[in-house]
Amino acid sequence: MASERDEQEARLAFLAAVLGADVGTAYRLALDLLDRGVPLDTIVSRALAPNQAEIGERWERGDLGVADEHGATAAIEDLLALLAFPLEADPDARAVVVACAEGDTHALSTRSVAAALGLAGWKVTLLGASLPADELGRFLGQHRPEALALSCTIPSALPGARRSIRAAHRAKVPVLAGGRAFGPDGHRAIALGADAWAPDATSAVETLERWTPDPERAEAAVPQPHPECEALALRRVSLTDVALTRAREREPFEAGDADRLADEVGALLRVAEASILLDEPAVLADFLAWQRRTLAAHGFAEGVVDEVLGALVGALDDLPTTRRLLQDARQGSS
Repeated sequence: MASERDEQEARLAFLAAVLGADVGTAYRLALDLLDRGVPLDTIVSRALAPNQAEIGERWERGDLGVADEHGATAAIEDLLALLAFPLEADPDARAVVVACAEGDTHALSTRSVAAALGLAGWKVTLLGASLPADELGRFLGQHRPEALALSCTIPSALPGARRSIRAAHRAKVPVLAGGRAFGPDGHRAIALGADAWAPDATSAVETLERWTPDPERAEAAVPQPHPECEALALRRVSLTDVALTRAREREPFEAGDADRLADEVGALLRVAEASILLDEPAVLADFLAWQRRTLAAHGFAEGVVDEVLGALVGALDDLPTTRRLLQDARQGSS
């Protein structure tokens, strides 16, 4: 992309294609850029990644429906798969596994990293979204790659990221973490036991080329989890029922809206668990601000999040740390 104008035109052309779920047009656009000498990592970082962010923002504002967002995201993922498919690694190439954290269904970033690593000559195994930590550990123990590149995009998957990192270390495989949920400087990744953190696909390649990880040391540095984390996870379903009952008393829901709200309450509880795990209340505060915006944009009544928080606070007398966290979050936003 020779100029800023060319870059913008290319990004908008890709955006129009993926919003129409037109993978064929997007693929032809990418091939044209590759023929003109534009590297794949530039196409990903300057066109596809910004478009994915814009699609997410449009969904948050209510400008796109769930199906529209899913279709556009799937189109970008399919495009990356097509572009990376012809890459054939040397049989003796260094091996890396790329996966999402347990509970994270956002696989786009893993495809970007996998493509970048493939272009750099690595032998890449892409395991995709939300792989249970136990299964991930079994796979890593069987195949013994040089590293696991682990993505975590949503804060509700941070507890799953911790389980995924622990499973990798038990298999004696070091972990390079990346993704928005780890924060802008990656301190959450290190706190959860990752051996290193990278802000983007290019940095991930550079880190893997030069790092000297020590999985045992990284794992030993992780403090023991707060006892309420496990209790909160075990009670997630019952607490969700309590919150939904309280929300229904305020305003009846259609079946689809009730299911959506149940998912949101489950995510809120996972983020609360992450906040306790990391001893970082801002994780929950930031999530609640985002959740209020998106629920309002998608037709939920103003105040529904505070109703949910009130119900949860009232049901957590036996979990004082969690209760105080939710209470402070509610008061801080009122």
